[in-house]
Amino acid sequence: MADSVTVNPDDSIEVVVDGVRMIFRDVVCRTRTFDATLTVFYPPEPTGDALKAAMFASESPFEYHIGAKSLSNVTAYRRALQDYYRDESIAWQRILHEGCRAAEGAFVNRVHSAAPELPDDYEYDNRALVAGVFPLNRVSMVFGMGETAKSLGLQSVCADASRGVGWVGRATNVRARTLWLDYESESVHDFAERKLWLTHGGHPFAEDSIRWMAARGIPVTEMVDALTREIERFNLNTVVVDSVAYACGGDPSKAENATSFYNALARLPLCTKLLIAHTDKAENDRYAFGSIFWHNGLHGTSWFVQTQKEQDRITQGWYLRKSSSGPRPHDFAVQMDFEPDSVTVGPGNLTALNQATGMQTVKAKIMSAIHANQQGLTTQELAKVIGESDHVTRTRANELKDVALTQTPEKKWVLLDQRHMDEDEPQQSAFEA
Repeated sequence: MADSVTVNPDDSIEVVVDGVRMIFRDVVCRTRTFDATLTVFYPPEPTGDALKAAMFASESPFEYHIGAKSLSNVTAYRRALQDYYRDESIAWQRILHEGCRAAEGAFVNRVHSAAPELPDDYEYDNRALVAGVFPLNRVSMVFGMGETAKSLGLQSVCADASRGVGWVGRATNVRARTLWLDYESESVHDFAERKLWLTHGGHPFAEDSIRWMAARGIPVTEMVDALTREIERFNLNTVVVDSVAYACGGDPSKAENATSFYNALARLPLCTKLLIAHTDKAENDRYAFGSIFWHNGLHGTSWFVQTQKEQDRITQGWYLRKSSSGPRPHDFAVQMDFEPDSVTVGPGNLTALNQATGMQTVKAKIMSAIHANQQGLTTQELAKVIGESDHVTRTRANELKDVALTQTPEKKWVLLDQRHMDEDEPQQSAFEA
């Protein structure tokens, strides 16, 4: 047990064990690491070999870096202390172990004990990687069927945001410096090819703004330290995981794999995390394939991507599925025009895409269901017919009340009269929920 533990105003931690005073500075504490510059004060003057002392100590008393969770590092530090002080009676191994454990406890307690406070004049930070699409420093997701150009779309996001020019007419507040964690490709070729297409189409990455890393099947839970080093070394602020089904390290339909994945992301330095995911069939357009915890664990936005393909053009519809911060974004469309060696990305026509793909608003679904069941439907019956939750159905039906619908004494929704609601509402979010 430590004799005393003190956290100093400069955030250094002072620990005394068996009369030996230790000061931990520049502490870095993570799940698997506790690193610090450790200075040891031992009452007798050092009498060891001067050359050996110079190798380990920057000055007297003894000072050197220690990785407290590494047995070999602690052993090397203990041997250096023995060589430096030449006192066989001191149990350096135990002293170091108890000192490091006490310092780690004090560090964690200091960092996490006080509730955060904001000043009275605090202004909400509504900055975004892309305004109305990806909020800053949160976890967001893009999901859809295979071959819907999700990776290309996100790569164009990171390229345009790296130059601060905005993306498909939407502003960027922070210049993206991206780490692309690739589970889909074993070599850089696919990513480099898309990058070349975008560059030729007028969407180059800013210099030194993109890093590519082959995941090679290693789950994110086992890559936290490697990703952290990469983020800190190159001052990155955005991480893209392509894609989560391979990154979770197990069955994506199991809740524990989703929660372990999100817990691993939480241990990374503060940055914007963008996830690419899949759905198993086009009808499953509410959530990504797997456990509902993939949806619940997001605290940014979730977008379902649907595409219409023509000969040299792809139109992507981005349909909002979740928004956990700020005003609710609207659905939108992205148009990608392909040439033999380039792709140009810009705004698309969402109304035309919805008409071509049969996408409907929730209100339009309600009206279609009531027209088909003119005897009326309760909220619960209506929700089951249109495939929405009771809450969403009730909210949207109430917006139509006394405009196109009314409720009977039996709480059934029926047509107010024979007026039809126009299903093509350009100003209405196509999947408003």
